[in-house]
Amino acid sequence: MGIHDLTTALSFIQKDLSLPESEINLSEKPELEELHQYLTAAIRKLLNKDFNRLINILYRIDITESRVAKVLHTDDPMQIASELASLVIERELQKVATRKIYANRDL
Repeated sequence: MGIHDLTTALSFIQKDLSLPESEINLSEKPELEELHQYLTAAIRKLLNKDFNRLINILYRIDITESRVAKVLHTDDPMQIASELASLVIERELQKVATRKIYANRDL
């Protein structure tokens, strides 16, 4: 996974969560931990202010209901935003990898 992959995943996350560019305070070359912290904060806001929108976003990103339910029923409620951020990053990086595979194929 390279910086380009993280940058592409960040653009997917920004689009999927409808986040304005002005909210993105990542360095020019984001690192995974920096992306995770940023996304955790964004998800925490959605958890507190617009839970239904968050669930719709997770569904649209294509994170399985069972994985979301497992995180929402965690023993430590303070970890929910962080764990959901991990699921979102994992899924978006899968999308990046899939697009790279198909972009390199001769059709």
